[in-house]
Amino acid sequence: MLAVMNSAVAGEFIPEFAPNIVRWRKNRQEAMEAVQLRAPVQQSEAERQKAKAERIKAIADLKAMFQGRKQ
Repeated sequence: MLAVMNSAVAGEFIPEFAPNIVRWRKNRQEAMEAVQLRAPVQQSEAERQKAKAERIKAIADLKAMFQGRKQ
């Protein structure tokens, strides 16, 4: 909430992002659930690193979506 308020004060709050964020979160949650259904309980180090890389990419994609909209 504080981040939203700070964005609003700075003139950077863009309410049109809400539907995109909701869609992104829903898609991400569905993807994570699908992975959990397929993944064994124990993951190898390589699998953990792959999952970490996927999370990093998802965050970067979301940031890029925001930056593209501000321009």
